Amino acid sequence: MTHRDDKTQEGGRATAVEVVSYTAVIALVGAVAAGWFDTMVPWL
Repeated sequence: MTHRDDKTQEGGRATAVEVVSYTAVIALVGAVAAGWFDTMVPWL
């Protein structure tokens, strides 16, 4: 198992930016899957 050489001392916890980013990506994927963007993206 390789060890990442992180310079930060966060101890493996997610930062606020990571939490917001991952949540936004999951929400976007869910919205696309639900068909919310079908009218804006005609090739889907």
